[in-house]
Amino acid sequence: MGTIAGAEYGLWEMSAGAMRDVEGEEVFLVISGTGRIEFDSPELSPVVLSPGRLVRLEPGMKTRWYVNAAPLRKLFISPRD
Repeated sequence: MGTIAGAEYGLWEMSAGAMRDVEGEEVFLVISGTGRIEFDSPELSPVVLSPGRLVRLEPGMKTRWYVNAAPLRKLFISPRD
């Protein structure tokens, strides 16, 4: 993990399974693995995750993450608090 131009960046990894989260603001690029993100709030269509997918999450989004092919790895960038 590090910082550049006032933003944090790093590599995040999740093994197969599911989890719930309340998101902060971030943009990420899926590096490996597959899965999906479902949204409890706001109600949005699921996002399919696979290598090369670029995703933006907004603060306060309530999500459910499902990982099929593990590990799911993402390179993320988020504003520094």
